[in-house]
Formats: sequence, C-alpha cells, structure tokens
Amino acid sequence: MACVALFASACAVHKPMNKPAAPHGAQCNALIGKLEFHIHKAKTRDAQYAVVEGYPLYRVDRLLEALVQNVQTTDQRLEWLRLAAENSVESYVVEFHNLPPERKAQFSSSDDIAATLRDCAWQQTAQLQQPNEWENFKAKVVVPSEYFAGRRFLGLYPLTNLAMKAGIAQWQSEARELFNHNVVDTSHYQRWRLNAAQQAVGEIQTNALGMPVPTKEQWQALANNFAPEWVLETLGDYDIPGQPLAKGQFKADSVVYWQQGYGRVHGELLPQISYVIWFSERPKTSALDILGGKLDGLVWRVTLKQEASGDWEPLIYDSIHPCGCYHLFFPTSKFEHCAVDDARESAFVPQAAPESSFAIWVQSATHYLRRLQSADKLEAKPYRLAPLSMLRYAQQEQSRLFDSAGIVRETARLERVLLWTSGLESPGAMRQWGNHATAFSGERYFDEADLFDQEFCLVNP
Repeated sequence: MACVALFASACAVHKPMNKPAAPHGAQCNALIGKLEFHIHKAKTRDAQYAVVEGYPLYRVDRLLEALVQNVQTTDQRLEWLRLAAENSVESYVVEFHNLPPERKAQFSSSDDIAATLRDCAWQQTAQLQQPNEWENFKAKVVVPSEYFAGRRFLGLYPLTNLAMKAGIAQWQSEARELFNHNVVDTSHYQRWRLNAAQQAVGEIQTNALGMPVPTKEQWQALANNFAPEWVLETLGDYDIPGQPLAKGQFKADSVVYWQQGYGRVHGELLPQISYVIWFSERPKTSALDILGGKLDGLVWRVTLKQEASGDWEPLIYDSIHPCGCYHLFFPTSKFEHCAVDDARESAFVPQAAPESSFAIWVQSATHYLRRLQSADKLEAKPYRLAPLSMLRYAQQEQSRLFDSAGIVRETARLERVLLWTSGLESPGAMRQWGNHATAFSGERYFDEADLFDQEFCLVNP
C-alpha cells in the first residue's frame, strides 16, 4: 500500500491438551470479569490479536482464523485451541502490566493471573470438544476488517478508487525507477549488521496442524541467521535507528526488533521472521507535507522453506513501513510472480531477490527501500535484535506506544484527509503488529495466511 497522495499522484513445542481442567468456572468468570472491568476502565486493551466474541479465553490472528476451517481431528482442535488460548493469556498479561498501579494492586502477580487463565482455558477446551459447542465457537472466529464499509460508502469508493489506482501506478513507476539505479556514491551511507554468528538450528518438530514449531532457542537461531544488513543513507538524526517510545517520542539505539510468525504457501505452513527498524520521524519538507510526521520505519520479512538437505532457505521476502504502506515483494528464484489479482492492488515486485548475499539500501528521510545489493566494501556497525513484543508494554505508567486500536495516534499524517475513503482509520499512522492493512484498492493484510498464493507460484514444486 503506497502511503502517497493518491489523489494527486514465543514458541516452544508443547504437548496437545488432552485432559480437562479442574472444574472451577466461578473462579474463572470472576477473574476474567475483573480483568475486563479494569482493562476497559483504564483503556489498556491490546490490539495484537482479536478476541473471539463470547470466548475471552481465546484470541486469534488471521492465520488462526484461516486454519480453524481446516481443523478435522481432535488433536488438531486441541492444538488450535492451545494456540488461541496462549494468545489470550499473553494479551491479558500485557493488559495487566499496562494498568495503572491502583488498578494493578487489585490483583495478585501476573504469573498467578497467567496460571489461572491457563487452567480456565483447559476447562473451556474440554467443553469445546462437543460438536455443537465447537461449531458455535468456530462461527465466531473472525478477525475484524481494518476497512470500514461506511467510510467507503460515504466516500463514493467505486469512483475514488479510480484515483487511488492511478496514484498507486504512479508510485510504483517512481519506485521502480529508484530500484533501477545502483548506488554509486556511498559516502553518506552507514552499514548496519547483526553482531552474531550463524547458529545451527537442528530438527524442528511439527504440530498436529502441520505447523513447524521451533523451540525458543531455534526461533532465536533463525532470527539471527536471517537478520538483514541495512545500509542507511544518513543525512540527519532522522536516519539513525532506535527505539520508538510513547507519544511519538524516540531514543536513538542500535536495535532492530524481530517477530516470529507463519505464512501458508500452497497449503504448506512456513515459518516467517520479520525485522522492524525504527526511525524518529519522516521529516516534513513543508507545512503541507502530507507524508511527514513522527516515527517511521521499515519492516522486512523472510518466509522460509526447508530444502531437501534439511536447511531452511528463503522463499520470498517482502517489506512494508510500520503504517502498512509501500508493500514490496522480492521473490527468490524458487518463486515467481505468475498472476495478477484484479480485485485489489497487484503485488509490486520492483526487484527479484539476489542469489548472493545482499544488504537493504534505504533512502534518507523518506526511508524508502531503494535497492537490494551487496555492501561488502562498507565498514559495518553492529546492531542487536530485540523482541517486537517488548513494544506492547507501557514504558512508564499509562504511557504505551500503541492505543487500543493498535495505532500510534501521535504519528497521524495529513494524508488521512485525502485517503479516508479507502475505509482505513488514520492511513499513514504507525501501527501495531497484526493491524497492517497494506492496500488502498481492495483489501490486503500483511498477516494474511495465504497472502502469496494470490499471485505467486512455486518454480518446479
């Protein structure tokens, strides 16, 4: 999704749940009710996962929403429910942490809360083994759309979408021109590389859903092994990486955040590692600059497929900004762009992924990804990796980065005035993981389970 003026231009391998919890429904209802009351009053709802309506012990992302339709066996159902329950426990712990002290004092420790919620999930999982209960539950597993139909209706979307498509085409043309030129003068570029050696991953187990489930150590090894090199054009403080803070503030630091996940390619679940580099701002060029504002960044994702040798290798890379903007695709030679989806923005492939090692070259100020090419001749600075989930926690009392809609309000861009007819809330603003719509024309999400199947094909599968 191009944020441009379109009108003008934690996971270890677990055993499946196979025993019911102790019957203590009253205690479960009391704890959940109390948590919900204080979370609502303090407005600390976390937006990374969607709550299953009527079942607060389960929260889902778009992958689990897609997988629930294919659950057939008891083991698959138990594993699906375990994953959804862990999402809920994790989210409640974040929401509890973000409560003000006087509300937090009404509870015991977060460890006790997590333990009780897991017991409650065991109990409800046993109830959901009944066919009727499961069918009723499954019908409510929905991740709400980021696109508001009312906005599109009021904005005469069928007409304004024509202007959006024209603006998207213009942006793609400009981006392709940027990619067509190698960087020659590197005097203003800084190379950043992870300060970690390659690690052996070992055999990764698969759960009942067919999902590879690396241990915590294996996830970290994968993250280290595929961490990208960044080559940043550095013409101001706004090009120095660091930590995004509450209220749109920022602290320079040699850190890149990472997030584990999964994608589905032609029915096969594949592990993904995403890397997020943050900057203090996209500086405004004038008072009327509709794209500038506080905080900016880049998200770089690698989707991995296991080779016959047992090694995990990249299948495709893709990238967005933390607003969901500028979605770019970089397939390897194992994957090709073979179709176009007329119902929404076509996947934009400005460059195929190089066969040899490469760095991500980033333009100053705009932080546009401008080229994938080697940077061996540049001296490297070290950076470290940190879990992206750290950003879900308030750094100070009631001072968190993302609000309950998963948006950093202080990063609102003026482009929202022009692009509200897309149906998105505050287009251009920085967003929390799980809330990245990546298209203005049609609908597309960064975390769609079958994102790549829409337009890409395996070469010699």
